[in-house]
Amino acid sequence: MSPTKTQEELAVKLTNAILEQIRHDTMDVLPYPVVALRLRKVLDNDDFGTTDLEEVIQTDQALSATVLRHANAAAFRGGAKVTELG
Repeated sequence: MSPTKTQEELAVKLTNAILEQIRHDTMDVLPYPVVALRLRKVLDNDDFGTTDLEEVIQTDQALSATVLRHANAAAFRGGAKVTELG
């Protein structure tokens, strides 16, 4: 099943918000330092995509839950509840 335009737009918004927090060291990733290091490596690559971020985030249940919680916040939610990263 292909993502809808709205889902893609939300994914881009969420990705941009996460990137800003990581770049400015305002994202709370202390419980998952290994994942934070892997995210940094992905972000250091100029040719990364949302799939690359998804693959890293999915390896940590706590981080996945945090991302889903943020995705379902009013600022990012496009009407439908987000229940999975991919």
